[in-house]
Amino acid sequence: DARALTLEDVTALRSYLPTEDEIAALGAYEGSLDVLAPPDRHFLNLMTVPLLEERLDAFGFLLSFDFRVRAMRTAITSISDACEEAIASHELKKVLAVVLSTGNTLNEGSFNGNARGFQIQALLKLQELKSGNGKTELFSVLVRSAKDNLPEMLALPGVLSTSEAAGKENFLELEREVGLLIESMASLDALLVKGDQDSVLSSVLAAFLARAKSEPARLRTALASASAAYDTLGVLLVFEKTDAAPGDLFRLLQTFCKQVAMVEAQLHREEAEKEKKAERVQRREAAQRARTDKKSRPHAERRWHITHERRLGSHENAKAGGSKPQGPGRRPAALAGRIWRRGGERQGRGRPSPGSPLKT
Repeated sequence: DARALTLEDVTALRSYLPTEDEIAALGAYEGSLDVLAPPDRHFLNLMTVPLLEERLDAFGFLLSFDFRVRAMRTAITSISDACEEAIASHELKKVLAVVLSTGNTLNEGSFNGNARGFQIQALLKLQELKSGNGKTELFSVLVRSAKDNLPEMLALPGVLSTSEAAGKENFLELEREVGLLIESMASLDALLVKGDQDSVLSSVLAAFLARAKSEPARLRTALASASAAYDTLGVLLVFEKTDAAPGDLFRLLQTFCKQVAMVEAQLHREEAEKEKKAERVQRREAAQRARTDKKSRPHAERRWHITHERRLGSHENAKAGGSKPQGPGRRPAALAGRIWRRGGERQGRGRPSPGSPLKT
């Protein structure tokens, strides 16, 4: 009953079953049960349950079956989707064509020039190619030019989005898991025959087999379809199938996409820094122009402002009951002295600065 026991409980019980030697020793015991230790009495009780080991194995399989099938379906679907994305990707084909053309240009006149293709592993070697001074990487140049000339390269990480999940899968492990499911189904059939006298056991096993017996076969068919799609992709990308397939190929594609994203992020940071630097230069230039304009303002304009302010101040004093404002052609004495101090010697009304020669 799944309501009474969980998968962890069944696993724990399975690990604490009596061994064959303990079963033989307890089976030969004919004394009183009261003198036995509690573990021995517990083992004697377990020995009275028919087909206990097979029952626990079957019950653990029933409890874990749905989870294992869902995990298998998720893995197979991720592989199929990743293969379909890569095969149908116009962006990937365009990037590979540009890389091939670049390689032929670099190898022009050599044995490796005019190649018709290249192994997909070469994508990760682009960062190793540098200029003569060793400061510029070919991969960085490609990504920098991609913004205007090759936008497909910048879109590639988003196009191959499912390759990350597919990079965690392995065909050999998935096939082994399908084989285990099929073997466990066969064990249930055998247990159903052995326990035909147990109505409860028989009813539980029969109901489960009617619902789930065909699932392993469907999983095997889906896995074969995903494997065929991967073989097609391997031919297109010149990638030999290994025991690590398909994870090794999709991890390679995902690594290349991450390298593209990293260089693109670096370019964005550089552009943002250039914009900030340009703003700082503009602010400095604006401040310099403001200081230059202030220094180049004519002396007469500054003097007019001072005179205007003084006259306004004298009129306000007069309104408030102070001294009368000066006439239109006359300046206050304090203002006249200030003008003399600012402008030095001057013809007309006022007095010269100390030490200057008098004019007649």
